[in-house]
Amino acid sequence: MAISEDDVVHLRNRLKEVVGVRASGTLISMFPPGGWDDVARIEHIDAAKNELRHEIAQVRSELVVEIAGLRVDMANLRAELKEEISGVRAELKDEITSVRAELKDEIRELRVEMHSLFRRQTNWIAGFMGTLTVSMIVALLR
Repeated sequence: MAISEDDVVHLRNRLKEVVGVRASGTLISMFPPGGWDDVARIEHIDAAKNELRHEIAQVRSELVVEIAGLRVDMANLRAELKEEISGVRAELKDEITSVRAELKDEIRELRVEMHSLFRRQTNWIAGFMGTLTVSMIVALLR
């Protein structure tokens, strides 16, 4: 029920007669400025509280669904990453095996070449020493 301005003036005048000017001003100042329709009642607060709880529950359930989706996405990404890492490991293992084989071949070729060069050098030294020995014997015998 809305209170008109005339009703407020009448009430103020009546209060002045009964309780005095100061007390009537205090009582009138305690009335809500927009009327009692603007005052929240416990039913209004309870309804707002229930509505807010419902919205929070709805957001919570949406978050649960989103988090579950993120967990699935993370599990899928983890599986993909493991697969890729496994592939990279296999590639690296093959590459390392290939490099080892190439190094072994290169080392084998180097050994063969060094053996050949050492044999040639030894033969040259032996020939030089033989020539030197024969030259010394010839020089001594003359």
